[in-house]
This record gives sequence, C-alpha cells and structure tokens, in this order.
Amino acid sequence: MKIPVIILAGVVAAGLSASLFLEKRGECVEVKVEIADTPEARQLGLSGREVLDENEGMLFIHETPGSYGYWMKDMNFPLDIVWLGEDMKIIGAMENVLPESYPETFYPPQPVRYALEVNAGWVKKNNIQTGNKICR
Repeated sequence: MKIPVIILAGVVAAGLSASLFLEKRGECVEVKVEIADTPEARQLGLSGREVLDENEGMLFIHETPGSYGYWMKDMNFPLDIVWLGEDMKIIGAMENVLPESYPETFYPPQPVRYALEVNAGWVKKNNIQTGNKICR
C-alpha cells in the first residue's frame, strides 16, 4: 500500500495561500490552503467561517518548533488537525475536533513547526498516518 504524501507547492498571493498535493493511489489530489504565519493569523485561524470546501484548509506556520495549542473558538464546523514536525513529517493528528469543545485546547504529541486544519473526516478519508511525509 502506498503511503499518502502531501507536496507543498509554491506559495502564491504574497504568501497568503498555497496548494498541497496529496498522493493517493498514484494520483495527486490538490488541497488549497491559506497560510497563517503571523501571530494574528494563527490566533484567528478559521474562526467565524461558515464552511470550508472539501479540498481546502489552513496551514499554520510557526517560526520555531514548539508545543502550540489549538482551540475551536468561534468555529462553526468540526476539524481534523494534522501536526507536522520541522522535517515536514506528520507526527500526529486530532480527528473530529468539535466546535463545542471550546475552551479546551489541543496540543501536538511533540513539538511542531506546522499544523494543517482541514474538514473533519479528511484524515480518515485520505489515510493520513503518523510518519507520512509532507514534501517540499
């Protein structure tokens, strides 16, 4: 069985969005992501949005690896959170995080540099597992 791989493509729109490509059964599925790389953007995240399209998400980028917490403040739909180390390997995922879980904060199993938020069910649908690589 092939391990799913996500490839980070070139950043467009002045660093505000990018595409991730998920290898699935020999073909690539595009996931369009917004980039959250400032403290303000990371704090706001996807809060207040009504929906997130099936192949969309938000990629959080931190300057250094750390144990950053994620919450569901002002969220309107459940998410999967995929944590990535500095080497772009998946080090864990929290599936089906519900809006009503706020004010609970969710932390990665070890320090991360990146986190990907996508619709709940995305991790399972795409067979995402710890150790899978995100390639540049």
